[in-house]
Amino acid sequence: MSTITIGVDLAKHVFSVCEMNGGGAVLHRQEIRREAFGVWLAQLPAGTVVQGAVHALVGAGTIAEQDRLRKAA
Repeated sequence: MSTITIGVDLAKHVFSVCEMNGGGAVLHRQEIRREAFGVWLAQLPAGTVVQGAVHALVGAGTIAEQDRLRKAA
């Protein structure tokens, strides 16, 4: 089965990511450092929904903005 759910548990420095299939079985787990999270998100297929807490979405936006600014410099 392919991944249908991606959950993210945010922390100060390292995010835990869990990919699950339709049956709820864990396919893959990994820890991603805050600095690499934006790169990881960008590699997901278009239309992928990543679940996390509401404050996580604000944090992900901030990380994406920081990455954009680094590339522009």
